Amino acid sequence: MKPPPPPLTRAVVLWVISGLLISLGAQLLYEAYGLLAGVAVGAWVVIGLLFLLIRLWEARRAATRRTAFASAGQIVFVGLLVAAVSPFLAQVGARVTESLRFTRLQPIYEKVVAEVEKTSLPRGRHQRGDLVYLVEPGPPLRLAFPWPGATATSWCGAIHDPSRGVTRIGSGAEGADIDALRALFGGVLTDCTELGENYYLCCFTRQLAEEAPGS
Repeated sequence: MKPPPPPLTRAVVLWVISGLLISLGAQLLYEAYGLLAGVAVGAWVVIGLLFLLIRLWEARRAATRRTAFASAGQIVFVGLLVAAVSPFLAQVGARVTESLRFTRLQPIYEKVVAEVEKTSLPRGRHQRGDLVYLVEPGPPLRLAFPWPGATATSWCGAIHDPSRGVTRIGSGAEGADIDALRALFGGVLTDCTELGENYYLCCFTRQLAEEAPGS
């Protein structure tokens, strides 16, 4: 039987795994803690530097110098590798988070849309239980369901737009109708991606405090 790996080796493996998990969960960390999510990344980097320093300290002794330098090189390599794949993993994690969230909330959104279509609510912020939503009566009627992660200057959310008008944002088109789309929900609409079935994930800059999600 092979001897078990030394404690530091096991710790480095856990460090690599934690780096990958932080990357995958970057969207959730940001939504929960905002810019403080960077603390997790900073802590991961500091721990990696600590492992590296331990190996370099071990290199003082001639008997362990070659092994220590080899191990230090491995730590640097895997650290850079994790850093290189982190943006891709963060994108994958964000897409999975968005898809699962929309799948879970879509039935609730559909009920709200049906209620608003019957009651003709005025433009602005409304609430159904714990769910906050914004109404643009139009025509066409559009609803925005803010998602977690809003900041003082921007927010994103699921937009219900059967007209598909929001898909014209980012198309390069200009004109009064595009300006009207950008001004939806009291902010400046910056980009949209399709979620499915007349729903789009759109992001806005925040302008009107009385209509801003969470205000």
